[in-house]
Amino acid sequence: MRMHLAQVTAFFAFASSAACVSMPDPPPHPEDLSALAAQYEYPRAVLPIELVQRLVDEGQRRAELGEILNRLRFVRTAVVDTSVGVEQSGNFAEFLVQGTITATVPCPGDGSTPTVDAGANGVLRLKLGVEESRLRRGFEGSAEQCRLLATSPSAPDQRVTVSADIVGDLGADLSVGNTMLSDILIKLTNVRGTAVSTAGTVELSEHEYHFRLTRNEAFEVLLDPASLGLPDLGSVVFALRADGSVALRESRGEWICGGGGEACVLR
Repeated sequence: MRMHLAQVTAFFAFASSAACVSMPDPPPHPEDLSALAAQYEYPRAVLPIELVQRLVDEGQRRAELGEILNRLRFVRTAVVDTSVGVEQSGNFAEFLVQGTITATVPCPGDGSTPTVDAGANGVLRLKLGVEESRLRRGFEGSAEQCRLLATSPSAPDQRVTVSADIVGDLGADLSVGNTMLSDILIKLTNVRGTAVSTAGTVELSEHEYHFRLTRNEAFEVLLDPASLGLPDLGSVVFALRADGSVALRESRGEWICGGGGEACVLR
């Protein structure tokens, strides 16, 4: 699904070596997620095989909320569209850009066909800082009454309305105009809303939830075995891939888990 920005507002200045321009300040830095991003990138655990399935089960349980919030992956598209749109507004071979960009993106809605009706579907708001013609890796924003359709082959479709505060990390600063994004880490706080299906209504209420959207369309959550009553083995990453398969990533590689009762295998 390709979503487009409904509105982008920029407060920045262009400067060149031939002119002296008072440059606006970028917004304050949001919460630094680089340490959390490193935990996703470099999990520390060495898993004994007898604990792998238990962690897979826990990952799948946590991915139930994740499957809903995974629909927020159009954040990636919003950042790309913002980057390209700003680049098209000036000649960056000659000018330097600095300042603030705010983007308002319509949510796709909870119908079978996505729409761009912000009034009906709610919006995603993002604030990005620009320094020396690069989008800073850290950004923030909010989801406001964002309507989404969450589908799963193993459960009824869910019509979701969610609001939350957002802090994000692009993995690295992004050159304006660049559309090649790395994995995006998203942290949500004050999550609230509902998920409605034929099975009933579920209240969404999480103080904090973070996940990573990878460049190959996987959805990842970080697990801490010690917090689950298991031995303190270090961090583990549970990955739900685009094809529906699951994996656990630890320090030695990935445990690939097939269906039909097949054993997980470390690769």
